[in-house]
Amino acid sequence: MQSQMPLYPEQASNFAPQVDNLVLFMIAVCLFFAVAICAAVIYFFFKYQRKDPDEIGVPIHGDLRLEIAWIVLPFFLLLAMFGWGAAIYVDYRHTPADTLDIYVVGKQWMWRLQQPDGRKEINELHVPVNRNVRLIMASEDVIHDFSVPSFRVKMDVVFVRNTAERTTL
Repeated sequence: MQSQMPLYPEQASNFAPQVDNLVLFMIAVCLFFAVAICAAVIYFFFKYQRKDPDEIGVPIHGDLRLEIAWIVLPFFLLLAMFGWGAAIYVDYRHTPADTLDIYVVGKQWMWRLQQPDGRKEINELHVPVNRNVRLIMASEDVIHDFSVPSFRVKMDVVFVRNTAERTTL
């Protein structure tokens, strides 16, 4: 399924639409506030422009209602974004029972992938369509960044000396 945004890669996971919707919401909120603030600055620039060079402005004291509003409203907007993102993350980290486990090892300049049937790949990942996949990842040398943009996932794989400690995606 292709994403609604032509700049995004194809949606190849079951939670990619949720991630795209969250990003679009965050962009819409940022654009709304950017346009509103720019419009207010331009409006007030012309409305309160000094008409006489000797004119002195009137001292203004704060309005508690306004100050509470511009603290509380952004807080709840950010809390909604955080909650939405946390729900997606929890859903993403939940592993269904019928997963296909693929072992991924990061080495210098390459990724080595092996499926349970013994099929091995280098720097490519081929997975069955409509099948849940879990990547069990490790690094042999340094920190590696494993990213599949179509799945909307990214995981940093950290080198550990004890091979029993693995990162799963």
